[in-house]
Amino acid sequence: MKAMYAARWVVVAGMAATLGLAGCTGAPAQTQGSQAGSASSAPAQKSPEQKAAALYREVLANPMEYFDHLEDGRAEGVAFEYALVDATNDEIPELLVRASGPAEQWNGVSEVMAFSVSDDGDELIVPSVWLNEGVAGTGGFRGTVFASSYGDGLLVSETSSGTGEGTVWRYTWDGEIRPQRIVCETQVGDDSLVTRVADEEFVTIDWTSYSSDKTDLDELEDIAALEVGEWESTAERAGKDPADAAREFGLVVLTGTVHALDDQGIADLQGVENPNPTTGDLAMHALLQLDEATTLTAVNGDGMGTSEREASFVLLDRDTSELDWGGYQGKHVTVAVDPSVMMWPSDTSLPMGSPRVGCGGVIVLAVDE
Repeated sequence: MKAMYAARWVVVAGMAATLGLAGCTGAPAQTQGSQAGSASSAPAQKSPEQKAAALYREVLANPMEYFDHLEDGRAEGVAFEYALVDATNDEIPELLVRASGPAEQWNGVSEVMAFSVSDDGDELIVPSVWLNEGVAGTGGFRGTVFASSYGDGLLVSETSSGTGEGTVWRYTWDGEIRPQRIVCETQVGDDSLVTRVADEEFVTIDWTSYSSDKTDLDELEDIAALEVGEWESTAERAGKDPADAAREFGLVVLTGTVHALDDQGIADLQGVENPNPTTGDLAMHALLQLDEATTLTAVNGDGMGTSEREASFVLLDRDTSELDWGGYQGKHVTVAVDPSVMMWPSDTSLPMGSPRVGCGGVIVLAVDE
């Protein structure tokens, strides 16, 4: 079950006080001392952190206003929790609000909304995307929302209880939270190199329960800490390069441009004749065109040992979809690949002479926008 989408973006203006000084025609001129006294009585201008704290308290005071998409029945008996996380690597954290309710109506799955503010703290940005987490009583869904240790958005890990197959998605901000992009594929019980790299980035969110009509919102410690500039970021690896962690685990780091193409499109990109024109393969494949030809070590196509060859392309995923790799179309990315599941071709499948990565063998580390 993928994260759900609502149909609106709402920007709520925060309250800002504007102070003006007016004089009267014919009034006696103020002395220097009186002018200084007037200036000293003006209220201090609020910092972006103070304005953000005020806006976040307004959200927490009336959270149902933002969960107005809940259907009849699910709106009864709702409990709320919140957390502050650094998802954008700036001075002001994002506010996450999690709503949950009785299992018979909610099926064990909670909804998370991620609020942010403008750079100056004057405007509250309300998301149209909400994220799901929890363990579904029926349907097999298991999901968890994590913060990124690099401050690079939110990570959502989704797993099927039936198959154990999972996907990690990344939600990022560009003034507002953006739809997800795939980070990697996972398998329950699989201690793969890719899974280890993903685990290094996961930061468990520290949720705080509260009641909008019983809790003194002025006494919420982390909101108060934000207000006085003492909130501690959740991005414990901010400023560090995730590629370094991937290399430490033995993955190969590659950079290039992603193309989502069918076989004929790949042949055209390589500048070769399609060796299998009669197959009619119109499926989309995710192809990484490397910035420059690179010598790679991969498993031989017959499974017997490894060999080094030069390659300009790497097939990241065969028979992919718009939801999975389509979001990276034309994007310049940095990925890490598990060399133990990268294989040279033993046939004429495309891309010609280029290695392909097996399931669960690639993780996206960064995207150049």
